[in-house]
Amino acid sequence: MIFVDEVLITWIATILVLLFGAGSPVSYETVNIDAAYELIEDLGEELQILDVRTKEEYALGHIPDAHNINIKDAEFRDQISLLDPNMPTLVYCKSGARAESAASILVSEGFTEIYLMKAEFSSWMKSHPVE
Repeated sequence: MIFVDEVLITWIATILVLLFGAGSPVSYETVNIDAAYELIEDLGEELQILDVRTKEEYALGHIPDAHNINIKDAEFRDQISLLDPNMPTLVYCKSGARAESAASILVSEGFTEIYLMKAEFSSWMKSHPVE
C-alpha cells in the first residue's frame, strides 16, 4: 500500500508541475513606497536604482542616484548590461507597469535580487526625496 501512495503522490506532483510550471528560481519582489525607501536607507550604495521612464519624465524628478534607462528604448537590454546583475536592484516607473516589464527582463538577464516598486511615483514625490 505504501508503494501505491508514493506513486500517487508522484503522479499528482507531476500533474501540478505540468499545469502550473515548476516556478522560476529567480524572480522579483514587489515593494511599496515605504519599503522601497527603507531599502534605499538600509542598503545605500549597495543598491542600484533603475528608473525606466523616459528622459523627460526623469527630468521632472527622480529618486536620487537613480540610473535612467528607458524601457521603450531599443537598446534597453544593452544598457542594463552595464549594471551589476549581482547587486540588489530597485526598479520603478510612473505607475509600476513599465517597471514590472523591466523587472521581468532583469530576471531573464540574470539579475539576482530585484525589487519592483509598484506604486504611483507622484506619491513618492510627495513624501520622499527627489532630484
